[in-house]
Amino acid sequence: MGDRGVVLTRGDGVAPEVETFHRNTKQLLGFDDYQLRSAGGIERYLELVLIAYTLAETQPGLLGSRDTDQPPPSLGDVCRQSQHRAQTLFVRWLYTQFERGATVEAVCHRLTG
Repeated sequence: MGDRGVVLTRGDGVAPEVETFHRNTKQLLGFDDYQLRSAGGIERYLELVLIAYTLAETQPGLLGSRDTDQPPPSLGDVCRQSQHRAQTLFVRWLYTQFERGATVEAVCHRLTG
């Protein structure tokens, strides 16, 4: 029949890492929060979550301190920092729109396409 894959058990030390990956991607990155109907849409969403996870795990210094005396931020820290930055940029964008005289309707239309 051929090899159908590797069976992970707690004895080999791999299963806890897989469990941690699943917990982190579900709790911190919304891995199971998709509400798409097409298989292609779901696939793209999951790929984006995996890219975000890989980036956060391999490049924590992108959002965290570059001070070598500090430990690198956790995945949760990176996610919270990223969310805070995105929210801050969004509020600044909103402020700029209203400062330039945009109406609520115009901003809503722009946001919803």
